[in-house]
Parts: sequence; C-alpha cells; structure tokens
Amino acid sequence: MSQYLGVFLDEGREQLELLETHILEMERGDHSTEMLQVLFRAAHTLKGSSRAMGFTAVGDLTHQMENVLDDLRNDRQQVSTVTVDILLRCLDTLTILVEEVAATGTTSGKLDQDVELLVAQLNALGSASPADASAPSAVTTSASATAETSVAMDITEYEQNAIDDAGHAGHICRAHVPGQP
Repeated sequence: MSQYLGVFLDEGREQLELLETHILEMERGDHSTEMLQVLFRAAHTLKGSSRAMGFTAVGDLTHQMENVLDDLRNDRQQVSTVTVDILLRCLDTLTILVEEVAATGTTSGKLDQDVELLVAQLNALGSASPADASAPSAVTTSASATAETSVAMDITEYEQNAIDDAGHAGHICRAHVPGQP
C-alpha cells in the first residue's frame, strides 16, 4: 500500500481543499444543489480512498459527512449554522489526520475520540427533523459545546504546535480551531 500513499495524499489534499472551499461557500449562504453535489462527491471520494488505504478514522468521518451532505442535497435536511460548524470541525480534524498520514504514514489514534464525537454529532443532525435543523436543539447545542470542550482538554502542546503549523501553512481553516484567535 505504501506505493499508493503519495497518490492518496495528493487526492486527499485536493478533496480537503474542495471541502473547505465549498463549506465556506455554504457558510456564506450558498446552498445550491450544484455546490452541495460538489461537497458530497469530495466526501465520497475521500471516504473511498481512505478506506482503501486502511485509514479507518478518515473513512468513518467522511462516510457520516457524506450522509449529512446527501440529506442536504436531497432536501431531507436544511443547512443551519450548527451543520456548517460541525462540518468545519470535521474538515479541521480530517486535515490533521491527512497531514499525520503524510508525516508518519499512518494515523496515531489520538483523534479517534474526537472522530467518534463528530460522527455522533453528524448522526444527531441526520436524526433531526427539517424544522429542527434551522433552530439548534438542546442536544445539538450540547454536543457542539462538548466537542469544543473535549478538543480543548485533549490537545497536548505538541498537537497545538502541529495545529498552529498546519494553520500557518494554510492546511486548516484556523478560524474554526478551538483556542485560536
């Protein structure tokens, strides 16, 4: 599999860039079917390649993102601030995971708990009715607060430095990393 690692990283970074660009468009109010389709395909592509390479955390997170994006593009769910915030946190986590693969050839498992929490939050979005999606429920709001608390408590100095370095290099959207100005 190591012979395909470079291809995975190139494709992964490309899909992450598409995700970032279009999630930020969604945040600015573009909820067009075309934009949601691009997001869905990027998540789908990253899911497939990460699972083929054995990067389970990336595959699991992108699979659940794909489910939410499918609901959005098929009008089974509506875009909300909560949805965008969770997708941005997913993007930041995926970026860190892909960069970890670039540095070490694998993922360490340090973010597995964060991935599980994000998957649960994405699942909660999918189970909310369309009317609930525009007004965050107590469960969703509580889950969002828990995610930020969990990340802030679990980040080591080494991980914070890695986040800072990735942000300076333009690999993550720093505005959505807890503790960053």
